[in-house]
Amino acid sequence: MKAGCIAIIFWYTTAALAGESQEKLSVLLAVSGLGLLLRNDEIKDVFETYFHEVDLPQNLSDSVLKIHVNEHRIYSYLQSKDEFKSVPVPWVSKDFYEKLSPHVSFYPRKTGEYFNINLPLETNSGKKIVMNECLAIFMLMFYTSELVRYNPRIIQENLSKPQGWLMERFVVNTPQTFLRYMVNNITGEDFIFAI
Repeated sequence: MKAGCIAIIFWYTTAALAGESQEKLSVLLAVSGLGLLLRNDEIKDVFETYFHEVDLPQNLSDSVLKIHVNEHRIYSYLQSKDEFKSVPVPWVSKDFYEKLSPHVSFYPRKTGEYFNINLPLETNSGKKIVMNECLAIFMLMFYTSELVRYNPRIIQENLSKPQGWLMERFVVNTPQTFLRYMVNNITGEDFIFAI
């Protein structure tokens, strides 16, 4: 198996174009926490439709996917059922993105073709909600604003504790990321913003 160029990298998962030759390439995924992803029936259907699990030797996970020897066992390896003939990496990324939509979203703060698989949750009424970073930021900012307005004592008491640092980092770092997500949502395009 020869490595093509790196196609996609997302949270705890790496993907590359690989195959016997440049004329016979497929997407190879190394997925950490595959069991967690497969709990969702929709994501499971996509993986079962377009991929099959393969046993990848340690030397290939290192050379093709750049996975350190010590981390080889934490990944499950999937190979796409489709084969490609030397197609551009952005085309494969777009195809993969469309197959997993709406369960994927681009990180707007990264360069390159980075995205994250989102895990859907269910409400009490059984309605599915795709919990992505943008929605999580909105919910936490809303909750924080409610604390500031109605119960600032809780924030004041926690500022000197370890969680105070976490709250401060969240408030400082997320507004720009959230605005970039909103630009993507409003325009309907997934712009990737360079830092």
